[in-house]
Amino acid sequence: MASINWLKATTQKAGSMNRHLGRQQRIDINHSNQHINKELSVNNYTIGCNDYIDALEAMKKRTSEVDAIYPPLKKAKDRITCAFLEIPCPDTLRIQGKSDEFFSKAYDVLQDFLGEENVHGGFVHKDELHEYRDKDGSVKMSLEHMHVLTSAYVEWEQKNKKTGEMIERKGINGKNFETKKRMSKLNNLMCEMCEKEFGISYNTGEKPQKKSVERLKNESALREQADSLKDEIADKKAELEAIVSQFTPSKTKTEKTFFGKEKIIEKSKEEIELEKQMAAAKMVLSERDAVEKDKQTIVQKQYQIRQDKQQLMQAQATLQQQQKALSEEREKLKYVAKSQARYEAEKLLNKQGYVRKNNLPQQQLMQSQMRREAVKEFTKNNDDYEMER
Repeated sequence: MASINWLKATTQKAGSMNRHLGRQQRIDINHSNQHINKELSVNNYTIGCNDYIDALEAMKKRTSEVDAIYPPLKKAKDRITCAFLEIPCPDTLRIQGKSDEFFSKAYDVLQDFLGEENVHGGFVHKDELHEYRDKDGSVKMSLEHMHVLTSAYVEWEQKNKKTGEMIERKGINGKNFETKKRMSKLNNLMCEMCEKEFGISYNTGEKPQKKSVERLKNESALREQADSLKDEIADKKAELEAIVSQFTPSKTKTEKTFFGKEKIIEKSKEEIELEKQMAAAKMVLSERDAVEKDKQTIVQKQYQIRQDKQQLMQAQATLQQQQKALSEEREKLKYVAKSQARYEAEKLLNKQGYVRKNNLPQQQLMQSQMRREAVKEFTKNNDDYEMER
């Protein structure tokens, strides 16, 4: 059946509902409800507002306006200021393709019942369709539904403690907003609308379902888990019975008579006890063989790990030797390149008529400086290599 679910809320609670009712937030944010199919979220839409933020601001503004005229007796931190009415669409209308028309008519019913100024926006969700298992075990399809944000504005009568007279009160009041009488009246109005507009009944006369769509989904998931656990228990029980049967030998045996005919006779207690012990011994031996095989497998893996570790260490040593040889070869190439460059420079100067003077002391000094520079550069390169290594 279909029925309206009422959920009273504080202003703070209403603010946190943006992640669930905001159009873009519903697509971008990961939700705990695993049944939300984001590929279908594009089919969601709003009625009476552009987005949830607009509806939330309208609710806050309405609260301020009412409080200014009809101030509450006391303002508590957890004061109820609004409510979310969850209106599921009968599956018959979804199948007929009339769910959008239903939500529009249902929104009009709410505005007539609560007042247009107290209904701030409807949020139609079509991205939570999935099969679930009901409490009777039958598989059903979840319903398309609409969340409507309303102000908890209500008019009621209250007894004056001093005079004992009944006085009329108005204002934001969660206690008097959601009563059995008002809930029943709204359900009846919704039923009248469905019978008039669509020719079907909204309430079927069954016991009212006071559970939200989220709770129904959770209960369905729990039932599926319970069924899965029952299957696992049955499998374990079968395994246990198979093990027990190994220790419960037959109480009779078949023997051949002197003439070759088979005869069934009962076993003695000693024979039955002996067969039990032999079955137990076989099981113990099979378990021991399995344990020994596991031990051998572990030993082989440990040996392979040691071998791999040794190969890795050898590879690292070889790499270090290759790096050292490469560094030495690089220094040799640098020295050869400098000598070649010096030779080419002198050759070029000789072609231009330059003749080096035979100044032996100066040549010795230059050679000494060159050797110092070569040693200094070689030492520096070795230090760089050590740091890199």
